[in-house]
Parts: sequence; C-alpha cells; structure tokens
Amino acid sequence: MSLNNYNRLFIPTFLLLVIVAFCQSCANIGALNGGKKDITPPQIVLKKSTPNFQTQFKKQAIDLTFNEWIRLDDAFNQIIVSPPLNDRPEVILDGKTVHFTFAKGEILREKATYTINFGSAVKDLNEGNIAKDLRFVFATGNEIDSLTVRGTVLDAVTNEPVEGALLMLYDNLSDSVVRKLKPFYFGKTDKQGNAIIQNVRAGTFKVFALMDKDQNYLFNQDIEKIGFPVSVLNVSIADNAPQKFIIDTSNIKDTLKTNNFKSPKRDFDTPLSIRLFEPIKKNILLSKETEKYGLLKLIFNQSPTAAKVSFDNIGQRFKTDIDKDTLLIFYDLDKEATWNLFVKNDTAATDTIRVRTRGRADFLKKNKLQLLNIQPTVALNITKNLILNFNNPLQLVDNQQVSLLDSAKKNIPLSIFRDSTHARTLKLQANWQEGQTYKLLFLPMSLTDIYGLKNDTIVLNVFVQNKQEFGDIVLNIQNLDSTKNYISQIITPTGEIETAFYIQKKSYFETRIQTVQPDQYTLKIIEDANENKRWDTGDYDTKQQPERIFLKKLEALRPNWELEANFDFKDIKN
Repeated sequence: MSLNNYNRLFIPTFLLLVIVAFCQSCANIGALNGGKKDITPPQIVLKKSTPNFQTQFKKQAIDLTFNEWIRLDDAFNQIIVSPPLNDRPEVILDGKTVHFTFAKGEILREKATYTINFGSAVKDLNEGNIAKDLRFVFATGNEIDSLTVRGTVLDAVTNEPVEGALLMLYDNLSDSVVRKLKPFYFGKTDKQGNAIIQNVRAGTFKVFALMDKDQNYLFNQDIEKIGFPVSVLNVSIADNAPQKFIIDTSNIKDTLKTNNFKSPKRDFDTPLSIRLFEPIKKNILLSKETEKYGLLKLIFNQSPTAAKVSFDNIGQRFKTDIDKDTLLIFYDLDKEATWNLFVKNDTAATDTIRVRTRGRADFLKKNKLQLLNIQPTVALNITKNLILNFNNPLQLVDNQQVSLLDSAKKNIPLSIFRDSTHARTLKLQANWQEGQTYKLLFLPMSLTDIYGLKNDTIVLNVFVQNKQEFGDIVLNIQNLDSTKNYISQIITPTGEIETAFYIQKKSYFETRIQTVQPDQYTLKIIEDANENKRWDTGDYDTKQQPERIFLKKLEALRPNWELEANFDFKDIKN
C-alpha cells in the first residue's frame, strides 16, 4: 500500500471507535463534564517497536508503536528519508502502530547512515498533538554518523526565507551530479527557511539548494529554482572539541552541537546561507499570430527584450513594441507580397516567419487611430509628464493642430515628444499650475499612424494635483563600496518602480525625490556586478551567482511631508 492509501486501512478502526464512544454516551445520559485538555504528544513504546539506531542494518520492515491511538497527516510530504530511496516505501497505519516497509527492489547504500524523519505526520487521535522530532536512524555500516549540517535558504530577489526547498549534500563532487544523481544527504527547509541534516559523516560535499518541482531530487527543469555556495563544504570533527563538530567553507567556520536540534529561529547562527534563484532562461518563441494584416504577435516564454528582429526589406513601414511576453510587430505595405521576418534570440538559432501581406483595404476601412484607456479627466502629478498611449504606432504629429487651454481659455505653450522606445506613446510637457484644470485638444488629422490612419477630434481634461497631496523623500546612503556600481530603486507596495537611480563608484549617495504619492515604500539596492544597469540572475553552468539585492522598508510617507531616509549600507546588508 502506498503513502496515498494509508487512510483506507485506518477508516474501519476509526469507525469502530466512533461506534463504541456513541454507545457509551447513550448508556450514560447526563451532563458532560469538562476535563483537562490532553497536551501530551504520542510516545513510542520501545518494547513493541523496531530498535532505533541500529548498525549493520539489513533491509527489513520498521514498526513504530505508540502509547495511544494516532493518525497520519500528509504522510507523503512529511515523511522524508535521507539519503533518498530509489523507490517509494509503503507507510501503513494500524491503530497505534506505523508500519514502514521498503520497496521490494530497494537497495540500501553501503556504509551509510539513514534517517527517516516523520516531520509532523504522527499525531494523537483526539487532540492532534504532534510527535515532534520523531526520527528513525540506522546505519548499514558499523557506525552511526553523528555530524550535523544546518543551512538557511533565502530567495535571491526578495531575501525572504524559502519554505519547502531541499538542502542537498553530494559526496560526488562532479559538476553534473545535481542533474544526474540523487543527493547523499538532504533536508527540507521550514517556514523560516532553515534546514537541518543530521547523522552526516565527515567528508567533503558539494552543496545545493533546490526547489524540486517534480520531486525527483534532480535539477532537470528550468523552472526549478537552484542555489549553491561558492565552494565545497568540508564537514569534520574539531580537534579541540570532542563533543562538538565544525563545518567550515573557505571563509566560514561554525561549531555545531551534537544534541537534539529543534527547528531554529530565523536569525540563528548558521554556516550556510544560500540564495535561491531562477536560472537564466533562453528566450524561446512559443507561438505566433500572423493572420491579421498589419500586426504580428510573437509570444515568448518570457519578456523578449533580447530578441533581435530583421526582415526582407521590400518597402514596408515597420515598428515594434513589447507587451509583457509578446513582441508586437506593426507593419504596413501598400501592395500584396510575401516576405520573411527573422527573429534571433539569445540562442544560436534564428526563427524565420513567412508573412503574407493581404487584406490592407479591409483593414483600413475597419480601423482608426485612437487613444487607449480614454478617460474624460486625467489627474496629473505636477512634476510628471502627461503620457498618452495610442492603439497604433505614430508616424507624424502636427504640433500646430494640438492645443492646451487653461480655465480662462488661454493657450498654454506645450511640448510634445514621441517616445523613442514605445512608438505608440506621446509625452507632453507644459508649465503646469497646481490645482488647475486644462483642456487638451487634438484637432482632426493632427496625428498620423504608420498605416496612414488619422485621428478624429480628441478632447481631454487634465487636472493638476496640488503638491500638498504628495510628499518628498530625501534619500541618503553612506558606506557604499566605491569600487562597485549600484542600482537604487524606490519600490511601491505592489512591486512597481516609483523611481530609480544609478550610482557609479561612490561611497555616498544623496538625492531628493519630489511629489511622491503617499504610501509605504521600500528601498531596493542592487549590486551591479557586470555593470549592465540591470539585475542578473545566477547560472549554475558558469558558476555565476545572482547579483545581490538589499531591501529596506522606509517609514510611511504622508501627504505634505518630507521623509528623511538615512541609511548606512552596512546596516542594510546585515
């Protein structure tokens, strides 16, 4: 019987208990008396259980009998065997006894210490008290290994603890081991991101943290997050402390006690801290939409910022834009023709897309140039540009046919810029006055898109918000490493970038951010190791670690308030 089926055996026993309890209650009718709540977890009855900590262990069934009726909860996820078994064992509940049976074809490793950790699977029947720290340990050799490895796994982007990640040790030190072999030892992280691996032998190990999506203990999918330290891990007994054990890497040393270890707190002293990251993905074209005239949609597995586009030039007008994971290609050609579009990603291959240009006349009849997300009144921060987005890429703007009027219907000077990176966007600047409402007017045919389509009359009311509705942030960061470059960002609670700065080889940085929407912001600092002005994830094959990210919450920004945010980078790093 598999782990998923253990409850089937348990149901008849449970029903019998319910029937007996019901009969007793019927025979003794009266007021219910409150008793002292049972808070004692189930205890193993040693005389009725398979002896723990055996050496020269031969594959056999393991029985654990408890002093009260128990139940098993989430046995599949809670019961962990390290080193991992090749085949799934059977775990069966029979009243007060848990039966653990190895698969018939399972071959145990020689001279290895195994740990069966039951997690929180075993609970008493009535109150659900957990049999904590329940482990069954045995060795196939002459000795029980007794060293301990602890580690913390954090998300490389959020710096938050990662629950449910595997902390894995390999005695095979080859680079491909994490893809080909199951680990020699492993543990799972708790809610605080902490993992413990007990009964480890002395030796040198390759270490990985893995979010194992398919639960096969292998790094075999690009959606599986991975992390690794910069060097191997040496586990040895300290010469001067026979009752303590030491784990040291090239730059870290720590002494670990051999006593029973309970789930540590978030800030416990640990020799291993691993940042879990999503590996670099190759930009892959997943699908395409080419049937409609004038617009090609190429859908990728991620944002196609690295995609390079070229084409057979036969006179077509051509613009590109990106919408999340989709590359939008706008084109116009006043004749029917067939041409090739070439898309080169960050792989060696180039995708060739055959485009057949037809249906232009019907397209021009059914389409027109217009604003997206039309609102009768737009609220504008006085320090920001007015941003307008259109459905099609713009080709021409007749500034003489666009006017801005104040409340007295007086013309206000207006500057209009086409966005160099987003062909469908206009930026408008003016000497805005707070608390004032303006009327923005685009006369018919003042705008022309790449298809030759022109706009109808567009009228917008623009209300300029008062400065007192906003706050200012004065940001000071000291003790930066002057040999490094940093990306500094102010992040909104929803994860959007409010503003960003690039700091080049300075030990001190100061700036004032004006008229910021009141909210709770976070300061995000990225160490730009390769100086490409963006955050880069890690890559196991090239041994590249993800660029370090440091986060610090700011005090809440209030309206009409100046927030001084003074930080010592050393404190942020800690």
